[in-house]
Amino acid sequence: MQNAMYHKNMTFVRFIVVFVFGVFFLSSCKEDLDMNLVQKTLFEDSALNAIDADGPWEITVQQDERCFVELEYSAFMESYFVVNCEGNKLDLKITTSSSLPYGTECRAIVHLNTLSKIELSRACVMRLEGAFTGLEEVDLETASKCIGGSFTGNELEMELTDASELLDFGFEGNKVKAELNDASVFRGQLNPFIRIDLEIYHASVFVNYDGSSAKANVTVKNASVVNLGRTIVNEVDFTCNSASTATFNVTEWLRGSVTEGSEVFYYGNPQVDVDCDVSSFLVRL
Repeated sequence: MQNAMYHKNMTFVRFIVVFVFGVFFLSSCKEDLDMNLVQKTLFEDSALNAIDADGPWEITVQQDERCFVELEYSAFMESYFVVNCEGNKLDLKITTSSSLPYGTECRAIVHLNTLSKIELSRACVMRLEGAFTGLEEVDLETASKCIGGSFTGNELEMELTDASELLDFGFEGNKVKAELNDASVFRGQLNPFIRIDLEIYHASVFVNYDGSSAKANVTVKNASVVNLGRTIVNEVDFTCNSASTATFNVTEWLRGSVTEGSEVFYYGNPQVDVDCDVSSFLVRL
């Protein structure tokens, strides 16, 4: 009994020693880091129109007739990131996968006029300020977030995965294609005159607050939500299943299926051709 108690006490003592040493080590490491703020201006008068950012950057994109990039970062981070301009694309990469110490700064302010492509990954945050032309692609991964911005273009493709978010985002053009997976979220104002194609899966949410389109093709599955209640569409073809919810505003035709405990709500007085199983609901509002 005494031996057991002795071993238990020694185990606790060893834990305390290791814990205190770990705290001291981490504190020492932070004290050794140069946390001074460095500011640089790069790529002046370049032809940037695409951004690919990886890691926990804080990026602000401002509409400007001139192109250049302002960086603000903690000095020690210079060993842990790569910033390149390849052709018309700005690459911002944080090369470490370790958690950054509290108080670390890693910001970029990007000035440009045309923005054709946005790629963000690994918890990158981007804020867009102003109106831009030429957007063709948005790709957000691993809990990245993109906020704001007003765009015009022809066709836009969006892909959001791993709990990423695209918020307060506006686009006007001919066609939009969007795929959301893994609890990702879109909330914005899309105005695709000809067509909108949506594939919304795995507890994701897609809400459009405005706009109109001639045609919509929508697939919503796995406890996901699509709300096009404020988007006037002439014809809607849809599949809604696996405890999902969809809302449409339709003028001519509503076609599709609602199954497996799902719900579809619609505004308007369209012709309706919908298969609805006994566990689901189709409701005109």
